[in-house]
Order: sequence, then structure tokens, then C-alpha cells
Amino acid sequence: NILGRLGRRFYGGGVRHVPASFVEKLIPIPGVGERVAFGSHNNFIPKDPRNAAAVMLPVCSQGDEVGLLYAKRTNKVGTHKGQVCFPGGKVDEGIDETVLCTALRETEEEMGFHIEPDQVLGMLPMALSIHRMDVTPVVAYVGDLESLTISLNPREVESYFWVSVGNLANPDFQEHDRIADVESIQRLYDELNVSRSHPCRKRTKRYVAGPFPIWGLTAHFTSLFLNAYAPKGVCPPSPP
Repeated sequence: NILGRLGRRFYGGGVRHVPASFVEKLIPIPGVGERVAFGSHNNFIPKDPRNAAAVMLPVCSQGDEVGLLYAKRTNKVGTHKGQVCFPGGKVDEGIDETVLCTALRETEEEMGFHIEPDQVLGMLPMALSIHRMDVTPVVAYVGDLESLTISLNPREVESYFWVSVGNLANPDFQEHDRIADVESIQRLYDELNVSRSHPCRKRTKRYVAGPFPIWGLTAHFTSLFLNAYAPKGVCPPSPP
């Protein structure tokens, strides 16, 4: 039982405002820590690793509050220069057997800390990025921020910051943003013959509680996390 493994520090009232039903709302990863072939589960596992990527949403606590850890990319990386993101990247077919492997590997390469498979809580719904990648967001609890040893990859990550769930869910720290031109995204979807909804086709939230704005696909995944984590009404979904 994942709740039992994490203990009461996180789920038994030791940290305030943490709903015990949160993990139940996540998509379970079959055989966590075991080999799971691409395309063997459902639509949330990419069928083609050549167009697959994964990001890690590191959940950690600071004092009595729980929040998410974000990274700010350097200007040396090939894409998303200087942007706020979650650690993650493209599936390496020679190394990664699953998107879970990708999320764990990329987090250690970029942020310098190791996440055990049994710290993984589950997944959020996959989204197609504007770079035509199926991006799977993986959620893991990584412990107290103060005890987390973070060693940034200087080529990829410029800095990191933590934002509490309370501030992320606070409407005073939210703006509405259109992260891509609707017509160009529609042409992409028509070309790919994709019918499922894409966060870039509508307005999404822009979170401004931290030192840098959180927008784009990172904001979309943040919204998905909050909608599962926060009580109903605390974090309303993004408008259409």
C-alpha cells in the first residue's frame, strides 16, 4: 500500500491540507519498478518510444506545507531555453524501458537526486506537446526539501525553486494565458490526425507565485496535479 509506505508524515495528518484520496485519483503505473513494455497498458503509456517523453513532478514538503519543485532551464539547452519546467526529457530507447525509467533517469541527471520506484505515486494524463512528443507526467514524493540533496546539471538547469500547493491554488497567484496560436495547433492536429484535447488549444493557467512564471505545458501539468490534489473548489479547472 503506497499510503502505508509513505507513512503518516505525508498522509496521516502530519502535513496539513493533504487529502488522503490524492493517490487514488492518479493513474497507477503497472508493475512499478518492473519492466513494462511501451504500449502495454493504456493510452497514458506512449505506444512509440521514438516520440515519447516524460517529466517528473517532485512533491516535497517544507515545514508543514507540501509543494512542487520546479527547475529553470539554462540558455545552453537545445529547446525551452530559460523556461521553467519539471525535470524530464525524451525517452532514450537504448536505456529506458518505460516512461517511468525516463522520468527517474532525467530527474537524477538534471537535479542530482535519486528517486526510488516506491516513491512514485502514479501518473497524470499524457499530453501532446507542440514538438509532437507524447509527454507523460509522473508524480513522486521526494521527502522534505531541507533534507533533499540537490546537485544541478550546470549545462541544463540554471536554478530551482519550490512553490507550496497553497500558493499555487491561490487565485491571487494565477493568471490566464494562451500558450500557443490556436490555428497553428489545429493545423498540427489535422496533420497528425489527432482528436484528443491539447492544452495549447485553449487558455490555460499561468502561475506567478514563484520567482519565475510557470506557463505552457508545465502549467498544464501543474493544473492537473492541483485538480487531483486540492479539495473541490480550491483549484478550479482552466477555462475553455
